[in-house]
Amino acid sequence: MVVSKINRNLDDLHPDDRLNRLRLRDWMQEEMRVQGVGNRELAARVRKAAGWSYGITTGLNWRAASLQELVRALGYTLHLEPRVAHVIVPPRTSVALSEVYAGHRDPSQRDEAARRDLGDYARRLREVQNLTSAMLAKRLNSGGDVVRIFEEGDRPYFLLVTAQRHFRALGAELSLVLEGEDGVRFEPPVGRWDGAGVCEVNIIELEDRTLVWNSRQPETVVSFPADVWKLWLEAVR
Repeated sequence: MVVSKINRNLDDLHPDDRLNRLRLRDWMQEEMRVQGVGNRELAARVRKAAGWSYGITTGLNWRAASLQELVRALGYTLHLEPRVAHVIVPPRTSVALSEVYAGHRDPSQRDEAARRDLGDYARRLREVQNLTSAMLAKRLNSGGDVVRIFEEGDRPYFLLVTAQRHFRALGAELSLVLEGEDGVRFEPPVGRWDGAGVCEVNIIELEDRTLVWNSRQPETVVSFPADVWKLWLEAVR
C-alpha cells in the first residue's frame, strides 16, 4: 500500500463509523440512480441550490440535519439510533421532545426534536456508567463544554461524526437506520465505493493503544501498544 496522505485527526474513534457513513453515501447515490433523480432535481425538492445536494451525496462529513433533509427528499427518514450493549439506560424523567413533536407537520421539527433527545440519552448513558463530563471529554480529546453542549442539545445541528464519536466514547455505536414510507426500517447495505483516488492512512492515538487502518479498507485495523507506536514515531522523525 502506497501512502500518500496521513490523517492524524480524531474524527473517528472506530473505523466502523466511517464504514457506516460510506455505506450511507453509497445508498444515497444508488437510490438517486434508481429514482432517476439528479442533484439539481433533488436539491429543488428541498429548495436548495444544486451544489448543496452534490456536496452531501459525494461527501462523508455531513451536518446531521442536512443529511436527514436530503434523505427525506428521497422519500425516506433517517434515524440516529444508539446501539448499547451490557448497559441498562435509565428511563427519562420527563416527556421526550420527539413525543411532543410527533404530530408536527414540519418533518424538520420532528428530526430536530429527535436529535435533542439523543443528547439526553447520551447523558443518561454516561451517568449510569459513573462517568463525569470531564472523564468523557478526555476520551474525546476535547474540553468539558463539548460534552455539555451535546447532552443539553444547545446545538442540535451537529456533524454526524460528532454524534458517532460521542457514543463510541461511551462504549456504544450510533446506528444509521433508514425508514421508508411503508414503515419498513433497514440499515444501508455494504457499500461499493471505488478504490481510486488518494490512499489515506488513518491514525487514532488512544491512551493505551494506537489504531491504524487504510481508509479504503476500514475493516483492516492494526492495533499497536501506545508505547511501541510512540517509539517508532521517534525513530522515524
